[in-house]
Amino acid sequence: MLLQAFSPAPLQVPSLVFADAAVSARMGGVCVEVRAPGEIHGLSLFPGDLLLVDPGAKDGELVVVAPRGRGRPMLALQTAEGAMALPSGVRCTPSRWQVLGRVVLQQRPQPQSMDKVLAFPARAQALLPLTPGSLEGAALVFRFWGAPSSELVDHVAARFGALKLQGAELQLPRPKGHSLEQLGDFARELGVRFGVRVVASIADDLASAQSACQVLAPGAVALVPHGQELPEPGLEQELFLASEMNTVARETQVPQLALF
Repeated sequence: MLLQAFSPAPLQVPSLVFADAAVSARMGGVCVEVRAPGEIHGLSLFPGDLLLVDPGAKDGELVVVAPRGRGRPMLALQTAEGAMALPSGVRCTPSRWQVLGRVVLQQRPQPQSMDKVLAFPARAQALLPLTPGSLEGAALVFRFWGAPSSELVDHVAARFGALKLQGAELQLPRPKGHSLEQLGDFARELGVRFGVRVVASIADDLASAQSACQVLAPGAVALVPHGQELPEPGLEQELFLASEMNTVARETQVPQLALF
């Protein structure tokens, strides 16, 4: 039996552009938009995703770097030796690239279609109240435009189990293994089935998940990467930087150049 040479599939490298200034202003900081998909540093990125950037970064964090001159932004890993481009691992020369900051939020727009709409019982069975410490860890938050109906609450509870209703929010512990794709499909299902506007976010803690919901566009869902905290929205410095970076982006929308 002859052995055939194995050629691994080429890595998909996400392609990024600067988001419009209005988008960055709404999100509260510099934003880049994903144009081509890929998986980088544990994040699965799809076209249309937005990445919110917060100035500053520590070693081991995923960052966005921008060219000093012509070119497009790209993702890198901050290290003691400087930013390393992903997935290549090539060092980003400081004279050519500048680090804009770490990625603190991934937003995905409302999906235009779903694989299927799942059927759930009319009322949750054996629904137990949340224990006092249930929301002290990773959390999932659904936020609605107006108080959700009891039928909607039952529908979410039937899918995820015990939850807490607070005003226009449903709060619950983050389900294990629940992806951003699944969350987006479920948020769209809620919108279609109950005629509501909704956003949803997943984070390491309840406060970060709530903060993420405050900046999302209707129907969007978000993930706060592990270990990150969201900046305060509306800081003048961030908005100025967002406007400045978008001006550069509009003038330099050309294919990404080499690292050196």
